[in-house]
Amino acid sequence: MTLEPPDPLLAALADLPTPLPDAEPDARIRARCHAAMARRDPRPSQSRRRVPLSWPRVFGPASASIVDALLAAAVGVYGVVIVAQAFKAVGLF
Repeated sequence: MTLEPPDPLLAALADLPTPLPDAEPDARIRARCHAAMARRDPRPSQSRRRVPLSWPRVFGPASASIVDALLAAAVGVYGVVIVAQAFKAVGLF
């Protein structure tokens, strides 16, 4: 087991004082951020929007079921390809 000489850079870093949080700048920054957020975006209870932001309004119930069917078909095709590759790797196909 070899012992390495102490690294002077690491020793200098270890001697640095630990940074302490300063409450005054933190409170000032927090107040500025809260004021900016209050100006930019009202709270959901104050908002006029009542529609959840999940799907665009283009997709209704019928087109959503079509998207679900296409997704299920893509997953099925992917599963078949995976099984075929497994058979090919084993030598059965």
